[in-house]
Amino acid sequence: MMNNAAAAAPRDVAQPPKKRGSTQYRGVRKRKWGRFAVEITVPGEKRMWLGTYDTAEEAAIVYDRAARRLGSPESKCNFPIGGGPSEVATSSHGGDSS
Repeated sequence: MMNNAAAAAPRDVAQPPKKRGSTQYRGVRKRKWGRFAVEITVPGEKRMWLGTYDTAEEAAIVYDRAARRLGSPESKCNFPIGGGPSEVATSSHGGDSS
């Protein structure tokens, strides 16, 4: 009977990506050579290419910035506003450094 109770309990653990090349982040997929591609679907338009990045976290931050620019601040994003992995959020890649 314990097995039935355990099976009925909701899962709090994140499930691994189901499709090959998918990641845990919205708008990010892993290329077969190891880099992470990012694209976003603009409402009423086609997909917009955002580039490729070395890490999934860096790619997810790029997606979030684009989602907030194109939509509302409440757009579905990977991280909370101003959030993200500290090692990626503190690095500057083409942004204003002043």
